Amino acid sequence: MDSYLRDLRRRLDTLSRTSEDQAGHITALTSALSELEARYDRLQTATPEGRAQDVLAAARDQAAVLVADAERAAARRVADAERQAEVVEERSRQEHAWRRRQLARERDELAQQKLAMRSQLRSFRALAVSSTQLLPDQDRPLAERHS
Repeated sequence: MDSYLRDLRRRLDTLSRTSEDQAGHITALTSALSELEARYDRLQTATPEGRAQDVLAAARDQAAVLVADAERAAARRVADAERQAEVVEERSRQEHAWRRRQLARERDELAQQKLAMRSQLRSFRALAVSSTQLLPDQDRPLAERHS
């Protein structure tokens, strides 16, 4: 249950970050649109040199937006990789704990089997000793044994 809740919390955090990223992206796009509209208005009345400078500024701005988008995407990928690593690590810890419990159970079972075998060996030894005591004495001659 704890693992499920942690996974659910990670997913919620991911969705929250994605929503924040998208809101930021929408704000940036809205701002860029306003700038483009203003530039368009300026281009209508600008000289050729002014137009060239405006195009160059637009290219720089677009490059900055692309770099910012790439940085956000890289940060999301790194965060996703870190979350996946946490999940793998948690699963590994759980599997390790399960295997340790399994080994302890098997070790306990083997110890019980060992004790049972020792007990059986003692019983067999006692039976062998008592059986040899019931057998006739092999050292005495046969005629003496029946008298």
